[in-house]
Amino acid sequence: MTHPRYTQQQLKHKSIARLKQIYSEIACTVEVIDKRCKDAWITAIARANASYLLIKTKKDCKMI
Repeated sequence: MTHPRYTQQQLKHKSIARLKQIYSEIACTVEVIDKRCKDAWITAIARANASYLLIKTKKDCKMI
């Protein structure tokens, strides 16, 4: 499944409600430490994006 990738700068302009929605849309499993803190949501989404890119890169490397 593909979904949009967001930079931290883009995420900083989103509301907490929108960040929660993005978190759900990308099926994020990274724990959000403080659910009241916008930066915690941004960090979780950024880590999920980084994990996805790392896994995808490893898969692509195996195909070569």
